[in-house]
Amino acid sequence: MAPIRQRRAIWPGLAGMRTSGDGMAGIGRPDRVGWEWQYHRIGLAGMQTEMPENTESAKNTGATEIETHPVVVLSRYFLWFVALHEKFNKTVPEAAEAKFFGDIAFLINTMYMSNAYATLYVVIEGWHKLDLHDAEVDRLLTNSFVNLLRRFRHGVYHFQPKYFDNRLLDFINNGRSAIEWIRALETAFRNYFDKWHSEHTFEGYPKPPQSLAG
Repeated sequence: MAPIRQRRAIWPGLAGMRTSGDGMAGIGRPDRVGWEWQYHRIGLAGMQTEMPENTESAKNTGATEIETHPVVVLSRYFLWFVALHEKFNKTVPEAAEAKFFGDIAFLINTMYMSNAYATLYVVIEGWHKLDLHDAEVDRLLTNSFVNLLRRFRHGVYHFQPKYFDNRLLDFINNGRSAIEWIRALETAFRNYFDKWHSEHTFEGYPKPPQSLAG
């Protein structure tokens, strides 16, 4: 097998993302997604998901598995993206100083970036499969970046023998425009899930009006 030639070049656009002042850091703060942390607390002992309080399944059966609305499941994927994206943002400054792609700081940063972006495509995939609609989300999903992100996901989760595979580079090479699209889509999805969770229970039942909730 031919050896991989070392290249000093790193991901295009990374040099312009050296500091949190770029506006990227803090975009995907997991602690801001309160509905997700409330519903997806995982106990280390037995790795059993804790059931949310006041759901019909919790009250009636006490079973370890409860019915969850598909939007809740989709928002879990969104949480995974948010957490990975936050890690990516935090590791940008060190990665931007990398001299070559084998540097550990660069490898860690691209690990978080690759998994975050690939997970975001899963959210997009679920959005279409569930036939969900929101004006801003739907507008952003008409962008040609969607197809590039699909190919990027394939490049991440299917082995590619070429280190700088085009499935990865075709999206990343768009630099700041791709970053801004990711940022806008994250905000749009967050707004949608925030609103949905404010109006529905874990199982998808409508919540009572705040004035009647006691």
